[in-house]
Amino acid sequence: MPPHRPISPLPYLLPGRPRRSGRLRATFPLVVGVAVTAAILTGPTQASPSASPTTARLEAAATTEPAPTDTPTRLRVSSFNLLGYGHTVRRGDHPRFTDGITRMKWAVRIIHSNNLQVIGFQEMQKPQYQRFRELTGSEYGIYPGNKLTTAAMANSIAWRKSEWRLVEAQTVQIPYFHGNLIRMPYVLLENRLTGRQAWFFNSHNPANAHGNAQRWRNRAVAIEMALFNQLQADYPTTPVISTGDENDRERYFCPMVLGSQMRASNGGGVLDSTCVTPDQMRVDWVMGSDPLVQFTGHTALHTKLVRKTTDHYVIIADAVLPSLPVVDTGITHAVVLAVDGLTSRGLSDAVARGDAPRLASMIESGASTLNARTTAESTGRIANLASMLTGRPVDPTIGGTGSGWHGASRGPLSKSAGHYISSMFDVVHNYGRSTALYSSRRDVDLLASSWNATNGAADRFGLNNGRNKISRYVRMTRERDLVSALVSKLGSRPAKLTVAQLVRLRVVGNKSGFGSKEYAAALTATDRLVGRVRSAIAANPKLDGHTLLIVTANRGGSGKHARGTTVPAVYRVPLLVAGAGVLAGGNLYAMNPENIDPRGTNPGYGSSGPIRTALIANLVTKMLGLPPVPGSRLGRSQDLTVLAPPVG
Repeated sequence: MPPHRPISPLPYLLPGRPRRSGRLRATFPLVVGVAVTAAILTGPTQASPSASPTTARLEAAATTEPAPTDTPTRLRVSSFNLLGYGHTVRRGDHPRFTDGITRMKWAVRIIHSNNLQVIGFQEMQKPQYQRFRELTGSEYGIYPGNKLTTAAMANSIAWRKSEWRLVEAQTVQIPYFHGNLIRMPYVLLENRLTGRQAWFFNSHNPANAHGNAQRWRNRAVAIEMALFNQLQADYPTTPVISTGDENDRERYFCPMVLGSQMRASNGGGVLDSTCVTPDQMRVDWVMGSDPLVQFTGHTALHTKLVRKTTDHYVIIADAVLPSLPVVDTGITHAVVLAVDGLTSRGLSDAVARGDAPRLASMIESGASTLNARTTAESTGRIANLASMLTGRPVDPTIGGTGSGWHGASRGPLSKSAGHYISSMFDVVHNYGRSTALYSSRRDVDLLASSWNATNGAADRFGLNNGRNKISRYVRMTRERDLVSALVSKLGSRPAKLTVAQLVRLRVVGNKSGFGSKEYAAALTATDRLVGRVRSAIAANPKLDGHTLLIVTANRGGSGKHARGTTVPAVYRVPLLVAGAGVLAGGNLYAMNPENIDPRGTNPGYGSSGPIRTALIANLVTKMLGLPPVPGSRLGRSQDLTVLAPPVG
């Protein structure tokens, strides 16, 4: 990581960290840097194994890969104005409140009960700071705390040391009452579990308590915005999170979102170069740099306990920080091809004969397995497509979609499950990206209706993008025409997420047998269709090197007249993944040792279950830098890895 370029010269820097030359093109107050207490940790490095021949790749790998390093980081952060000790002493301006020392005990209770990892405090005066240290001991690190002045102490940042460690700590001077400059902190923290680093800034812009302070607030916003932009320029892959009592609503929000990539945890944003404010705004804010901070929840806490602790709301925000390996791939698009009836044996034989060169190329250049599983309780085509899209099983009693379940209602999944079922279409759409679904079968219409303008859920994140989660739904009878339509859009206006359901291979297998010459010919034709999609991706500069391509099957196929969940040829399916950063020749089971290769069995759901096609939903959202599908049961931790391990 390059050294941070301060706004103006620093008197203190980390030992061994070279100063970076250059300044921001403006005049700003002095920044004070403070030497940190710990060096940056780096994880173990391993070289990528060389790709094995395709025929050897069709069997389980004999060696294992390192544990995934690309799991995103979950964060709960808060902006917490404590109501300073001096406000509630005798003759203070808030006499109805109890003294600050007692209220600090309640504040710590709020922190613990809400599991806050990082807190930006405002108005933390010395008695409150001392009480906080007495109550929490060594549980939290804090900066600046008592390291600088009492004025700087008031806006300290605290972090739970079991989850985050300090890498670097600095301050920037922000105008406060009458324009007097106060040092306000920003710290670089590293997550102990994932190794992800993030910048956290905390501020308190002046209120009108001593006269109209709007010009000082405006000046403060300009300095803060310049700091955020500078951090993002110096650390383009490192998230930036800000907390603060800004004493403004739209006058803080609009300049910030129009002049930087910072977005608020409570929504709003920029639409056609116009500021769109959140529905509800307080003067307290949590913001993060888009797309490296994806908010998943926002609470303006105002419980009875909060109301007797402070005169502010306590803002709590949940966020997902995409991992650095995922960010480094540059993946911005995903294409998922679900080929009904693509059997693992049929694909293996076709590759060995040289009849499926495009799929063979995906195996050689990407990560794959021929021993993935459908859902444990169903091998139905629509049921498994629903699971791929939602990250859920089928059985509604265990949180499944209910699709095709005995006794379940037909129609959108909200009917079969009894409640709304989110999908990866929801996630991609709600975070401002386009989606597309292609199918050649009428029964997909009902599934797609789960997320149309009538049945889709409200968008609670960022800008309101509406209820229709599928931007483009295309159904054509002939599969060749369907792929032509898909390829045309990939070449012109590709959706960020494209899913296509192909079924002809299954139709041929049912008619002529899954070991027949007709099936083999149909598989070769399917391979050509996959080749057309790959060529379209390669021909579009927006997609080439920026697209995750997944090919899998809803189910395999067999001539046996038995329940599909008991027939290996039906529940055993291929899963092929290719794209930037994907491990060439990677075996998905070797790369993900927590997923146990089931060999020929069809196990139920467990902590060490097999790799299932239902994991695709949260693999896609992870690789697009987005949170998991809400309510998903499979792959919700987004820890399935397809990427090459770090080298060097």
